[in-house]
Amino acid sequence: MSEDTLKKLYDRGKEAFAKRNYDYAIDLFRQILALDLNHVDARKALRICEMKKYEEIGYPSKFSTLPLAGKSEAQLRMQKTPDKIAEVCENHLAKDPRSVRFRLALAHALLDGKHLEGAIAELEMAREIQPDNAEILGSLGRAYTQKGMIAEARACLNRACQLKPDDRLLFKARNDLEAIATMAKGYEKESYKDALKDKDQAARLEQDQHIKIDNEQIASSSQDLDRQIAAAASEREKVKLLKKKGEMLEVAGDLAAAQTAYQSALAIDKADSVLKDKVENIQIKKMEASLAALKEKADAGDAAAAAQLKSARAEKLKFELVAWERRVKDRPTDIVAHFEYGKRLYASAMIDKAIAEFQMTVKDPKHKIDSYLYLGMAFRYRKLHDVAASQFQKALESGELVQEKELSIRYELAKTLEPVSPQKALDEYKRIMEQDINYKDVMARISELQGKLGGGDDAGGEPPPMPE
Repeated sequence: MSEDTLKKLYDRGKEAFAKRNYDYAIDLFRQILALDLNHVDARKALRICEMKKYEEIGYPSKFSTLPLAGKSEAQLRMQKTPDKIAEVCENHLAKDPRSVRFRLALAHALLDGKHLEGAIAELEMAREIQPDNAEILGSLGRAYTQKGMIAEARACLNRACQLKPDDRLLFKARNDLEAIATMAKGYEKESYKDALKDKDQAARLEQDQHIKIDNEQIASSSQDLDRQIAAAASEREKVKLLKKKGEMLEVAGDLAAAQTAYQSALAIDKADSVLKDKVENIQIKKMEASLAALKEKADAGDAAAAAQLKSARAEKLKFELVAWERRVKDRPTDIVAHFEYGKRLYASAMIDKAIAEFQMTVKDPKHKIDSYLYLGMAFRYRKLHDVAASQFQKALESGELVQEKELSIRYELAKTLEPVSPQKALDEYKRIMEQDINYKDVMARISELQGKLGGGDDAGGEPPPMPE
């Protein structure tokens, strides 16, 4: 549809709004968004119409919106594409326009669907409702980073980090932003666009949302930082600059140089736990690159590479186990570190220690469901099937689950029930089948249990692979 037609629809929507014909205006603005999810003016006008409508007729009570939210959540779990998720969120917001939960879900769906402008608009409006919501600020900061809006991204991420000082993902997003800002020093958006003769090329490059840095720019930025490091007035300032250099080089993909910069900083401040993390993370990235190369050869039929791959995976797990053990000792209140350490303990068949970690992390809302999942698998490994089943059941009852997560947990629950309660296991497999008939080997397990109730393989033994 042409821009002229969209403009006519938008103007008609404005007229309807002025006449307080909110339902008609809402319909027109949604027609525009159905054609262009990045139409920011229509998106903002739609939200204003929805809010004004309920200001006049009265907002539904919080109690009355609970069934609506439950129904919408169930619909969200059934959707698999960003556009379908966005549609469910739009339908919910039409009836509950103040819902920050569904504004966030809509923004994330728009981001997943590569509709950056629309996502930013939704996040900005959500921020107006809850200006100190760290999740909103973090998401908006990341979106601004993709857009190249460095100052705006920095303001959002700085505030989010203040609100959630223990959220390492927020701090990582802020560090990544500063690395990009360092590399992009001197870059002027308007002059860059004007310098491009091909305006279509300019639009494509801007839409790509990635600042392209060539080797010359990286070298120049690195040299500039080297001069600042040499002139640093204190050891503390030198460490800060070396960190910045390492982050810049890591983003640019020069892992060896980044590791050298981090190690130089660590040589000055030997107690800096975050610097130790960075050095370890670089080593893990190197191992992952080596594993990818070996896997490619192994998949092509190279028997030697296949043997090396198994050994390399074991070495990586061993390295990660030591790294995360160090991190939980350095930061005993860091729940993320305890959870990651527990995962490595589990993969290393150190089951009792893993259970202890997950019994700690299950108290954290962000890690509750996955902690119950790991606890279930760990207790099943110990052949405590009744205890294991109770953990999976708690995971299912712990909160809102996307379909894939629910099916994964239910599958583990059914496997656990097979040796102790085949009929219950069969019932769980059937629940999975009702949602996805092609899920793993569910149909084969159903057939086997139907033909032979009362038996089943022992679910104990070697621990299964860590879930994704």
